[in-house]
Amino acid sequence: MVSSIVAPSSPPDEPADKAAAALVSRLPTLPLELQHQVILESFDPTPTYSSLPTRYAVLHRYSLVSKTWHALVEPLLYRDLAFSDPERAKLFLASLEARGKDDPRPARVRTLRVGHVHWLGSTFAQMEADQLRAAEEDRPSVVRLPAADFGLDELVRRCDKLQDLWVAGLERVLLPTLCHAQELRGLHILRCGIINSDSETDEVPSVLPTLPRLEILECYADFDDESFDTVFSSVTAPSMRHLAFACLHDEFPPRIDPSKVTCLSTIGDFPPSFSAAPLLLLDLYQSPLRTSLPHLPRSILILRLNDLSPTLASVPWLLVDHHTSDALARALPRLRELWLPHSYIEWRDDPKRSVRDMVAAWVGQWKRRGVRVVFEEDEDEDNRRRDPDDQVLTEAAAFDFPFARLAQRVEQMALEEREAAG
Repeated sequence: MVSSIVAPSSPPDEPADKAAAALVSRLPTLPLELQHQVILESFDPTPTYSSLPTRYAVLHRYSLVSKTWHALVEPLLYRDLAFSDPERAKLFLASLEARGKDDPRPARVRTLRVGHVHWLGSTFAQMEADQLRAAEEDRPSVVRLPAADFGLDELVRRCDKLQDLWVAGLERVLLPTLCHAQELRGLHILRCGIINSDSETDEVPSVLPTLPRLEILECYADFDDESFDTVFSSVTAPSMRHLAFACLHDEFPPRIDPSKVTCLSTIGDFPPSFSAAPLLLLDLYQSPLRTSLPHLPRSILILRLNDLSPTLASVPWLLVDHHTSDALARALPRLRELWLPHSYIEWRDDPKRSVRDMVAAWVGQWKRRGVRVVFEEDEDEDNRRRDPDDQVLTEAAAFDFPFARLAQRVEQMALEEREAAG
């Protein structure tokens, strides 16, 4: 995706460049701060694998408008990088090598995305069919590329101010790579294989990673036992507050310190060790709520429930059962929002009026308790209109952007509560 940073494959669009130049000519007296703000307001500030190519093209055009705009735009060009295939990563590393140690670009990188989001754009029906074929043929359903092919270790070492690292669809991601990322605030791992040492090269790590500033850890990956214990440890990440644990492992990580985690997403049973955690947001997958009720912390402000899987027939969580609802209300006296999965949308919009009335009455009961009920729908409007099997996997769903946004919002919600209490 970033090959154009190294060697643009096509010239900038001339009309777009002229339009940008005309804009500047009409604003000759604006202070630099306002010109910078005009630039920032013209593109999405939140980078993703999918949006970065377009975003880079826009910034590249701006950089050609004038010397002033070039100076304003250049730091933004390299702040967020994405490499979806090894060749583009190699081109960027080669350009760094050619410029030498004085190259300022690596120090400007704050977000790095490496790898390929598998199944991105596939329908849920296609995903399910692919998984079934892979099972019948006794092969992996996800093809991973070696992390070494991307030069991941070198990328992280050179970009020593990196704050957010996203890796997807890679195998043999070596934990010692993270030792270079001492400024890292967020680590997002999707369908990767994480190992402590490379058995193919007999490379043994001399130093295990300690990430003192890491606050956000989101994992959907395969770990060997040693790397699992290392990554999910309060020694490795002493500042971690937001944890999204979606690894098919035998147990929830026992070395995580619950006393610091404020936002948790878990694919397995809710761990009883978190019953006294200061949780503000809890996101439950594949865990019947009734079995978790005795262990839920009373501090929770937002509870989010998820269906088992977009590729499996979902079973409603039976919260419409008034006994379960009453027990949940007693267990979570501070609850302000209850987020429900797609299975509830089917009930809410059921052809039978009696079912719709039942759900509406249940929602009204929560409203009287002061709790807002949210039926979570797909963020993409076109995707939302499709039949469930025809909906496609988006990057937001693959990395669970809604959980990340809820985590930010619930922290602000808690801050406002504290300020109101004096």
